[in-house]
Amino acid sequence: MTELQELRRYRRDLHHIPELDFDLPQTIAYIEGVLASLACELTHPCPSCVCAFFDAGTGAAHATAIRADMDALPIAEATGAAFASTHPGKMHACGHDGHMAMALAAATFVDRTIREQPGAIKRNVLFVFQPAEETTGGAKTVCESGVFECYGVDRIFGFHVCPDLPANTLASCSGPLLARSSETHIHIHGTSIHIAKTYGVPVEESHDAALAAAKFLVAERELMDEVGADESVGEATAFRIKNEVKGVFRSTVASNYHVLPYCVTVEERSDGGTLLRKIPAFIPIGKNGAADTKGIRCRIAVQIVDLILAGKGETVNL
Repeated sequence: MTELQELRRYRRDLHHIPELDFDLPQTIAYIEGVLASLACELTHPCPSCVCAFFDAGTGAAHATAIRADMDALPIAEATGAAFASTHPGKMHACGHDGHMAMALAAATFVDRTIREQPGAIKRNVLFVFQPAEETTGGAKTVCESGVFECYGVDRIFGFHVCPDLPANTLASCSGPLLARSSETHIHIHGTSIHIAKTYGVPVEESHDAALAAAKFLVAERELMDEVGADESVGEATAFRIKNEVKGVFRSTVASNYHVLPYCVTVEERSDGGTLLRKIPAFIPIGKNGAADTKGIRCRIAVQIVDLILAGKGETVNL
């Protein structure tokens, strides 16, 4: 089997068995099955994390880490591919199957090179298979486990596929490379009123949270057009990332169509710090605000999601 065939087999096997968050028993078993035949030290420094340490045999004091995320998304696959998900409602739709496959292929290369060409690899290598990248806490538990200190890791690379790059291309840069992930929960509060009284009544009686939320979403999209311009990442010719935001309405009284909702929650997930910095200053609820409706209140909660962000020569954890 060629290296490319091996890489493809890893990716398709893993695509077949997507799992979520920290609940990754089949994924972990598969990864351990591949690594078991290699001359590495297998450890589990924190829940649902697999690490494989390769001693280069050169007396190196430090190690380079390569990280791959393992969790999938709660999405029903409809590709019809022969290797499609066998787990209903779960799919590797964000490339983590590819990340794991690349890391496993790299591990087999490191193992073979150390055995067949002693001294060719100058540094020790640590492979880190991280849980819960799509949700919260996975990177944080790895960073707090002490595994990097234990093996003398002084640099780390996080694998990520990028379809915009030409084939056979690697791209990186010094310092942070990929965007931080955060969640902003915006709660817009009004006053419940019978739906027949939404027009032609004094504004003091009708505090429509749904209307205020709709106004906010329109203004928020206009903001993203302003701050979400393409930003160069790494080398100028490497690739570009566009900040994106997705929102969803949730009504506390969705089952009662005669009453306007008292509270509408707009959930925002942003993959960039720009929105996070500008949102608090962007949502005045008074005159000329995004939700300029008298009697409306707004509460904003921001949650930072910890990620290992890596670049050439250093480790960055936001």
